[in-house]
Amino acid sequence: MVSTVEELVQRMDAGWEAFSTAVGRLPAASLDEHTASGWTLAAMLAHITAWHDATAFRVHRFAATGHAQPKVEEDDDRFNARVATESVSRTPDQIVAALHASFGRLREAVATLDVLDEEGWVEHVVSGNAYEHHAEHQTELDAVLMALRA
Repeated sequence: MVSTVEELVQRMDAGWEAFSTAVGRLPAASLDEHTASGWTLAAMLAHITAWHDATAFRVHRFAATGHAQPKVEEDDDRFNARVATESVSRTPDQIVAALHASFGRLREAVATLDVLDEEGWVEHVVSGNAYEHHAEHQTELDAVLMALRA
């Protein structure tokens, strides 16, 4: 468990560096490739973007109220399906730019907190939707990168 905002931001940055470096190695044409879980890379990256933004919103609301905030949409599967559908009409450059911008918004939301809550809600929601989420999808990303090199 982290004890300061600074520690949480450091964990976010470390997790993001590995993930964003791998994203940077993807050729734009590869975003149509499917991952082992069935996502296209474009849909997976849009999914991560959406969770960054939803989490930034919740962290801002936490900062304003001092209370844990509910999910922006209760049904995760419906949320993920909507995001995947919306990603179809976006170009690879738009998807990657949105991913990077969303991490910046989330990082800023966390960095502007004065303190973390004693219950650990902020760390839980941020870790689950940032560095742990990046690690979860890193395996899929790396597998596609390896297949592209073969």
